[in-house]
Amino acid sequence: AESASARAAGEGLLRGVSWFADYKDLSAISAYTDSLIALRPDMVSRFTVRGANAPQNTAGGRTQFGIRVSAPGVVEGTRPALFINSLQHAREWITGMSSMYLADTLVRTYDTDANIKRLLDGFDVYIIPVMNPDGYEYTWTTNRLWRKNRRQNSDGSFGVDPNRNWGQGWGGAGASTVPADETYRGTGAFSEPETANVRDWMGTKPNIVYHVDIHSYSQLVLEPWGDVFTLPPNTTSFAQLGRAMVRSMYAIEGRYFYDGPIYRNIYPASGGACDWTTAARGAMGFSFELRDEGANGFLLPAAQIVPSAREVVAAVQTVADWMLANPLILS
Repeated sequence: AESASARAAGEGLLRGVSWFADYKDLSAISAYTDSLIALRPDMVSRFTVRGANAPQNTAGGRTQFGIRVSAPGVVEGTRPALFINSLQHAREWITGMSSMYLADTLVRTYDTDANIKRLLDGFDVYIIPVMNPDGYEYTWTTNRLWRKNRRQNSDGSFGVDPNRNWGQGWGGAGASTVPADETYRGTGAFSEPETANVRDWMGTKPNIVYHVDIHSYSQLVLEPWGDVFTLPPNTTSFAQLGRAMVRSMYAIEGRYFYDGPIYRNIYPASGGACDWTTAARGAMGFSFELRDEGANGFLLPAAQIVPSAREVVAAVQTVADWMLANPLILS
């Protein structure tokens, strides 16, 4: 007979799916995080993304938050960890919903899905669903297609592109020196609290072995490097895992995601997150470009939230399985 916990998880999943029927703003994402904690406090906790000495607020006075999901009772830091972030670019709404759907699936189906159980029995999962909270709020109140953060620049323009502000390759190809440009790199590497906070937080998490920075759109699975044409030293492992993720994402609804290095597969882009996590933290850093290939672009219909999010879940499950099958990656 079905256990009480399994029934509760199934009923919760039905309730949870309805939350993903439409896009949600920052306050709703935060509130839903709290509901997941209330549902499984033995598995889920919230953390503040801190700078070196204290929480560093964004230009708009906001504090970034994240979600840790683990198997019940696991002590933090005793397992390797997977790190997922989204909404570096404010207008890419599908990315935040996909991260939240991943969290929801991990929490609600651990007791009933053998694949999810295997993932969480092997890894902790850290999720920062809204890395750029100021920019994301701005897309809800003022400009739906805003990309950057909301830093006021010296020339009176607003915004630094967080994904050109990381230290690896900062200031190189594909990053602008013009503050008004969408790819403006900032005044220096990690000049922005959004990137500096994550850098410092990652410094306290040496167990992170995989990172994916989720973006949209174009249907790509991207590997280092973004600033140069050359390939990373462990390019064979990156290519193997990239192809495995592509296959698992295709299996959801037959949508193909092309894999390859950022510089070669989309365009030069220096100062990106996954390059830094690979070079500075020793993780396998990837970037996803989710649905679609341009028909709707950043304005992906809400009906595609769940199918797109299921592709992300499939990819993350594949990461766990691949790493468990290649234990030298974890050493």
